[in-house]
Amino acid sequence: MQQSRGHDLDLDRLLADLSAAVEDATRLLFGLRLAPRSTRQKLNSLILVHGILRKARGVLQLSEGGNFDCIAPLVRSALIHFVDQRNNLNYDDYGDLLDYIRTDHWMKNLRAHRENPESPYSKSLIKHRGTGVTESLYTMISTQRRELTAAKAKLAPRYLNKGGSVKSGEYNKFELAGMLDSYHALFRGLSKDVHGNLDTLADPLIGDGGLVWPPSNPTPSLVQFHVMLDIVLDAAVALARRYRKPAGRCRAIRSRYERGMVSRGAA
Repeated sequence: MQQSRGHDLDLDRLLADLSAAVEDATRLLFGLRLAPRSTRQKLNSLILVHGILRKARGVLQLSEGGNFDCIAPLVRSALIHFVDQRNNLNYDDYGDLLDYIRTDHWMKNLRAHRENPESPYSKSLIKHRGTGVTESLYTMISTQRRELTAAKAKLAPRYLNKGGSVKSGEYNKFELAGMLDSYHALFRGLSKDVHGNLDTLADPLIGDGGLVWPPSNPTPSLVQFHVMLDIVLDAAVALARRYRKPAGRCRAIRSRYERGMVSRGAA
């Protein structure tokens, strides 16, 4: 984990820097032109950075309301976006993997609705859309299956295991990005809250060596805010470098902190 230069970590300072970084990164993002002939790589980059900034704004808004126990899921999501952005900038065919994952996701959901039409969700869908939705659903599944096969056939060997299965998990993405240290040190910890880890849920109940009831208010995690700041800074600087645009304020804030998300010397 990176350490600050010249000053101790402070929540107010981190929030001020995060707010300034989001403002500068948003200016950079919206200043980039998106035209019909823009490459898929550029389109994906803009989408991913936009997703990062949305999560960062959510962190700032939750902080204003003192909802600190809701920060981790947003930081976790932004970290995945950052890994995707890094891979997308490093590999011009990474969009093929993203297309495969998107198609696989939709096919699994559509198949689930087809196999269990009596589920409350399926019934409400049919009631809202009419009985014709069932036939449309079957057509969509068939189309998705063909798209999935085509998407898999396009994947480069780097995205496939020896047995031919697709490396689509978070671990694989972090490994491809050269960020396994962040996976083990940060992502897995952030995932505890998302997956309902009992230790995380019980934290507000523990204090002064015993149980506290009613639960205490959660305290902010400086690490989580620092990671969110790192993500915004490194995503903005990488985007600016690729498309030769200024990101002066983000670079200035970056200079006050050690590099965090990507190891020194990494490609």
